[in-house]
Amino acid sequence: MNREEVIESLSIHILATIMKNDRRNTNTTPSLFDSPTPTLTPSISAIRELITTIVTKRRLAAVSCVVSLVFIERSRIRMTARNWERLVMMSLLLANKEAEDVYSVWNVRFVGFIPGLQVYEINYLEMEFLQYIKYRLHVEHNHYMDYYQLLFSLLPERIPEAVEECEEGAEEVEENEEGELEELPEVEEIEQDEEEEEEKEEEEEEEEELNEESEQGVVEEQEDDQEEEQEQDQEEWDQTENENESLSQEEVEETNVQEESDLEELEEVEEFEDVAEEDQQEDNDTQNDFEDTEIQEEDLQQDGQEEDIQEEDQEEEAIEEDEQQEEEQEDCQIDEEPCEENLQDDEEYEEDQPEQEDDYMSS
Repeated sequence: MNREEVIESLSIHILATIMKNDRRNTNTTPSLFDSPTPTLTPSISAIRELITTIVTKRRLAAVSCVVSLVFIERSRIRMTARNWERLVMMSLLLANKEAEDVYSVWNVRFVGFIPGLQVYEINYLEMEFLQYIKYRLHVEHNHYMDYYQLLFSLLPERIPEAVEECEEGAEEVEENEEGELEELPEVEEIEQDEEEEEEKEEEEEEEEELNEESEQGVVEEQEDDQEEEQEQDQEEWDQTENENESLSQEEVEETNVQEESDLEELEEVEEFEDVAEEDQQEDNDTQNDFEDTEIQEEDLQQDGQEEDIQEEDQEEEAIEEDEQQEEEQEDCQIDEEPCEENLQDDEEYEEDQPEQEDDYMSS
């Protein structure tokens, strides 16, 4: 099949699914995929136009159309007249990313295909759709061929009456397409799974209602218990107040006397503590005086030791001076002997001097 044939078969399958689900009037589809404005059952040309616009402008191949049908069936979201546009666009967007991945696929490039749908909404719907298909984007070959055969069986050349009936009215198209789809085992399995899901959802709703009723009963019992406890506390409080009021004047006087005695005892204790503090202060003062006297004695001992040391130094110095004087006296005695010899020589010289002068004059 070429791309145009795949688009035509996919449009027929989507229209048949929408009419089948709208006839059931089920409200189990997620509301976030619904269009904000009420819509009627679309025509085959409207479905074909949306798919053709997305495929041609984003240059999708025929394989992406087949994979998009696989993703729609995997999501198990009931396709209706209100949510078919967003489901188809999300399935084609993810199919392009998974099957081809040739061009840089940006979600912003899918803005404008559905009026009023912004890029942040596309991002959010993509994440929700991935959660519904449980992030299972891989499609095996045999699974792909099953859906390919399903679309091939819906070609207009094989069922030309289906296209005309889809354009004319909804009921006859539904009967013809259901007759063709019932022959496919996969479609029957899908319908059985959907019915089982509906039953499970109904059972879950019943269980939730029962749980809510039981929880409500538990809450009511807790509220009753709290009210009883509050009443008991109030009664106890009232009893204590009555008992306090019933105290006689004598008991009040006894309490006053007891308080006075307690005050006297406190005063005595304070006086005793003051006396103890004074004694402690005196002990501390005597201890400090004793320590001061010890310090003074130590200082005196140190001064006496220093005086003794000075006396010893003075004696040593006196001894050294005596020794020096003795040495000097010995030196002087040694020096006096050569002095006498020099005097004798001088006397002899003086005696010879006049004789020499007489000789000189005579000459």
